[in-house]
Amino acid sequence: MEIWLTATAAVGDARLVEVPVGPRPVDTSGPQPDLATTLVRTVVPLFALMERDRARWEEVAGSRVVPRVGDAPPPRPDAGTPSIERMIGAFKLGLKDLLPIWEQVMPEATLGRLYPLALLGADEFTFPPELWARAVIDFAVAYHERRLARDHLVRALTPLYLGRVAAFLGEARARTPARLGEVLERVGEAFEAEKPHLVDRWR
Repeated sequence: MEIWLTATAAVGDARLVEVPVGPRPVDTSGPQPDLATTLVRTVVPLFALMERDRARWEEVAGSRVVPRVGDAPPPRPDAGTPSIERMIGAFKLGLKDLLPIWEQVMPEATLGRLYPLALLGADEFTFPPELWARAVIDFAVAYHERRLARDHLVRALTPLYLGRVAAFLGEARARTPARLGEVLERVGEAFEAEKPHLVDRWR
């Protein structure tokens, strides 16, 4: 719902502002979906909106800052320390077990940049934003072209997502909270730079 509202407002030329609302309450009393299911529930609507609104996003170039209303809440202490090693392990396992699927989704140019990451240890692991943007675009194009069952396709993105999260956490830990925005800005810039590649392939 949040993705649909945001995308609909953006393509409808509504005035967009950022409003910090603090942590989102999560009901943990019932069964929780696994990560792959969460990705399906998030990414499938996003890719579907890309198909619906192609006439609008295809012609947009660059980006602009969205004004903020109100102050951001102070950072909260970590509830726990995520295991970067486990995330990297899941990425490496995906590269091994899901390679036949990834080969149907990502061209050799993308895969060739992923292979060396499997040789990196946790203390040196990296997953550049530029490579993440290219991989997501490859998956979006594969979704658009219906190369695989769509839920199955998006589930295969899970190890890549975990690899990118592990790299993000490594970058974030080396910065103060005030400078975390720099990490996120790099990701946004990477997707902007890759957009012409997406437009050329979205036929």
